[in-house]
Amino acid sequence: MRRSMETKRAISQAKALVTKKNNNIETYKKKIQEKATQTKTAITNIKGQLDTGIKGDTADKINESVDTLVAGYDDII
Repeated sequence: MRRSMETKRAISQAKALVTKKNNNIETYKKKIQEKATQTKTAITNIKGQLDTGIKGDTADKINESVDTLVAGYDDII
């Protein structure tokens, strides 16, 4: 009897912990996606500002690097 009650208690506690864990995962996934979107937007804005100030091969390399960097944030979003 006692063993059965302890098993049921352990199962109910485990279910509560799993639910809490899943809620935390969802919460932080949303926060990570928001920050990734904000960072991607900021990088794109900076790229636009650099485009107006830098010309030539350097500008091409910057654009290429930024495009590669921004593509990494697409994986997160």
